[in-house]
Amino acid sequence: MYEENSNLRQDINKLERIKRQIKLRSLPEYAPDYLGSIYESEIIIWAGESKYRISISLVSEDELDWLATELNDWLGLPIDKA
Repeated sequence: MYEENSNLRQDINKLERIKRQIKLRSLPEYAPDYLGSIYESEIIIWAGESKYRISISLVSEDELDWLATELNDWLGLPIDKA
């Protein structure tokens, strides 16, 4: 019994693993680099036009890497990295 808009495993068509450092511009030059950065890290699972995000706020960086590998093995899809 699936809802009309729910996605099935066979609908999953893409995996993305994103690791980005975003530099903030409002800090003085003498501030350490780690104070002037935001890290964006997540897995995006695409099912048709829907996307599902698992972010570093939910799990650690190592857990995201492990999960991306497990999803890759299970689904047989390559992992697009950004």
